[in-house]
Amino acid sequence: TTPGHTPGGICYKVQSQDQALCFVGDTLFAGSVGGSNPLSLYAEHLASVRRRVLQLEPDTVLLPGHGPPTTVNEERVMNPFG
Repeated sequence: TTPGHTPGGICYKVQSQDQALCFVGDTLFAGSVGGSNPLSLYAEHLASVRRRVLQLEPDTVLLPGHGPPTTVNEERVMNPFG
């Protein structure tokens, strides 16, 4: 689970032989994170992004609910919340 944007938020990782994709919804956007609802989940939201999403393999493609796709490596380098 990746709580934060919503209390029961989840991400789905799909793995083929040569490619990993993770549908992150509103948990993370390219260069940002989604809003926390309720706001009291903000710290848990950031922790779940760091602990669960940004620990995936660097070349994993992240598919946010809004905006362009990104990768774990791009977010480790460019996302100020990572």
